[in-house]
Amino acid sequence: MRLGPHTIDVVRAGTKPADYGTGTQTDWSSSSTTAVDGCSVQPASSDEFTIDQDTFTTRLVAYVPAGADVRAADRIVWNGETYDIDGDVLRWEFSGLSHIVINLSRSAVA
Repeated sequence: MRLGPHTIDVVRAGTKPADYGTGTQTDWSSSSTTAVDGCSVQPASSDEFTIDQDTFTTRLVAYVPAGADVRAADRIVWNGETYDIDGDVLRWEFSGLSHIVINLSRSAVA
């Protein structure tokens, strides 16, 4: 089911051996990217902080078709900007209306 006209890129980190040989750790330099069509990305809020330096945070909500492989640890690229997933990926399960809701945030210095 298409929820909108937008395409997002889901970026998933690779893994590499952890320091001291104790398992694995996240490796963003070996990430993979998957495009997801039929999304709707909408503005949610924006804040500006001017203590020490001018910093702003932008928050978006992405409505994504059910079945898309998106995890809370992934990052989302939309409209040329990279966003962190804020919280968990929310899966709505309704007959004919199933979809995923993802809260996104990005902070930057102006």
